[in-house]
Order: sequence, then structure tokens, then C-alpha cells
Amino acid sequence: MGKSPPPLKVQHQHHSTEQDAFEAFTESLTCPINLQPFHDPVTAQDGYTYERDAIEAWFAAKKHATSPFTRETLGSRKLIPSVGMRRVIAAFEPVKATHLHSLSRVRETQEALVRLERENRELSRKLELSRRKRGDLDRVRNLVSMFGKPEKRITKKQFIADMERLLK
Repeated sequence: MGKSPPPLKVQHQHHSTEQDAFEAFTESLTCPINLQPFHDPVTAQDGYTYERDAIEAWFAAKKHATSPFTRETLGSRKLIPSVGMRRVIAAFEPVKATHLHSLSRVRETQEALVRLERENRELSRKLELSRRKRGDLDRVRNLVSMFGKPEKRITKKQFIADMERLLK
């Protein structure tokens, strides 16, 4: 017989942010087989909760009832409605809606901040160019004034060379 796939793993981890904790909690309200939110949660003989359609399809694909988590044979295909999970899901719905609304506002704010930072960089770049042009203009004025003063007279060749240096 072919080797069976490895059992599903339950991950227990420390959540560093409220968002991580929210996502982990939301994930716990999803079926480990089809990864969809529970609508008709049931508990199998292995003690884990599954979406009814998903675990029934799992059993139908097997010759005998096995646990999706442990791959061990179950004593029965009996499924028990998970009343507790249904209550948790019902209680969580308003919290989820509020949290998702808050998340969308946070995302909008983050996107606006990114746009403002981009605009700020562009304005800073333009300001720096403007300052350079202002400095170049002052140097040109200085050269032009020197070109016309007899005591500081420079040659046309020197004037052109200085202008070329400025414009590089």
C-alpha cells in the first residue's frame, strides 16, 4: 500500500501583535480540512472539530474512518454537532465585523501615509533642485556682473568656460 500523507499539525505559537492573535483566533474558526470558516461544525471521534461536508468527504474517500490530524483509525464515523463552536462563531461575528472595519481603516491610513511619504520625497527632491538652480543663478549673475566690470574684467573665453562648469 502507498504511504499515507503526514497528519495535519496544530500550531501553537506566541502572537506578537493583536493582529496576529486575531488572525490565529479567526483561523481556529476554520475547518482544518478545507480551510473555510465553519458553517456546520461537527466533532469527530478524534476530538477535533471539522466542517460537516469536509469530514464526510474525507471519510468517503477512505475505506475506513481515519483522523485527518493523526491518520489513526477512528472507532466510528459518528459526528457530533459542535454546539460550543457554533456559539463561539455566533458571538465572534460582531467582533469580527468591527475588527475587519478597523483593519480596513488602518490599511487606508497606511496607504495614505505611503502616498504622503512618496509626495514628501518628491517635494524634497524638487526643493533641492530649486536650491541648486538658485545657487546656479546666483553664480551666473556674479559672472555676468564680473564680465561687465572693468576692474574685474574676464575674457569671453573665461566666461564661457565658467558657464560650462556651472552647467555640468
